[in-house]
Amino acid sequence: MYYDFMARPMKAWARRVLCGDGDYRKLMPPKTIPELKSALLIRSRDEDRGFKTACRIWVGCKDGCGYGVLRFLGRNRRTHRLSWLVLNGEIPDGFEACHKCDQPDCLNTRHLFLGTHHENMRDAKNKGRMITACGTAHYCCSFSESQVIDLRKKFSNGLLVTKSLALKYRVSVAALNKIKKFKSWKHIK
Repeated sequence: MYYDFMARPMKAWARRVLCGDGDYRKLMPPKTIPELKSALLIRSRDEDRGFKTACRIWVGCKDGCGYGVLRFLGRNRRTHRLSWLVLNGEIPDGFEACHKCDQPDCLNTRHLFLGTHHENMRDAKNKGRMITACGTAHYCCSFSESQVIDLRKKFSNGLLVTKSLALKYRVSVAALNKIKKFKSWKHIK
């Protein structure tokens, strides 16, 4: 639906925002938990995305990673964290609101759980959502596999990692030390 934003002047305290039903409405930024709850409900809609229950999808602004964003108490915050705040209270320090459904714009608190960053990354890895490219498949690869094998042979024969060797390969001394100590290119023996 087309809406002419210039047709009527907007008041300083309200903005026209996209709501879950597809209409634009004038809404004030939420300042209290009840206002936040209604803002989250108005600006989202239920959508089946293949999880056991329907996802509550945010239709407003999103950040570059696809997470919904809403201004609350003077800062932009991710909407799934605000949804958790409304129903369960503050998220403790060191914890994240993690998605079971793997939909970053989902607000359904049945699809959220609290976990540390490490637990969240392990969950993503177990679900196959983290693709860890290694070797020549990695986007910033500087060596070929044959160069790594050759370097490791030289390191085992007593070649020292030096600045001149790093300049020759156009990498840092630290990068060569990681190859030498099997901290990078672990899959090459």
